[in-house]
Amino acid sequence: MTTPTPVQQLQQLTEQVANLQIQVEALQATRTSRPKPILPDPAKFDGKAYHFDTWLLAIKAKLRVDGLSGALGDSVAQFYYVYDRLESQVQSQVLL
Repeated sequence: MTTPTPVQQLQQLTEQVANLQIQVEALQATRTSRPKPILPDPAKFDGKAYHFDTWLLAIKAKLRVDGLSGALGDSVAQFYYVYDRLESQVQSQVLL
């Protein structure tokens, strides 16, 4: 066998780089996992007025921190997240 010329070696390396770029792009396109949440889930709001201020602060922090990171999804997913953080008797008072 003959040793490839520098031009042939360069062509082979260029092809390898192009193939690797295609593989990287394919892997990036298939990435579907969301980032992990940073803050813990707030307790569910039970409808008691004296719990509302602390619950509201916790839910706003969760939306701001984890919502911006993408861990909670889009605005529709965030709405349903907040809805899920309500006790069932409070959920029944919320119109969907």
